[in-house]
Amino acid sequence: MKYNTLTAVFLMMITVTLLAGCNNGPPQPQAVVINVRTISEAAGLNERIKIRTEAINQQVSEERKELSTKLGKELEDEKARLGDNPSEEDDKKIQTLREQLQKQIMQTRIAGNTRLAKEKSEIWQSFLDDVVSVAKTVALEHGASIILKAQAGVFWSDEVDITNEVIERMPGRKNEQAADIQNQ
Repeated sequence: MKYNTLTAVFLMMITVTLLAGCNNGPPQPQAVVINVRTISEAAGLNERIKIRTEAINQQVSEERKELSTKLGKELEDEKARLGDNPSEEDDKKIQTLREQLQKQIMQTRIAGNTRLAKEKSEIWQSFLDDVVSVAKTVALEHGASIILKAQAGVFWSDEVDITNEVIERMPGRKNEQAADIQNQ
């Protein structure tokens, strides 16, 4: 009888331990999924980039126009200085000056494109930093330690997709971002 009592107590302890350790809810995902494209659209990122692109293109266009006017005046001044019948050597100087002016205009265009690419990259990186920060918080709340980027052709359950939660928690939602950009 003593043996049966010990066995019963032991079995009860095991049962209580197992029941206490069991989670009766659904299992927590180890990984969650976010759709960066959907988040960027909801955050108005494309609009933000478009506004900055237009502003930079306008600045570059004005700079190019000013440079072109200035350099064109320099070319005309040089032609006037050389007179109506320039020598062959003077014609070569004018041609060299013309080529230098075209090169400067091209360099201005390249500098503008570089500035535009840098600005887009900075906007995108700032956005990704925000997404990662918010997604980490949401993922941890879901008990996940891995965040995967959604891709076409890959299946995942809606239960692990945290895209909408990330959108809701993103700092400076669409309307706020558009107002900030217009004030820059």
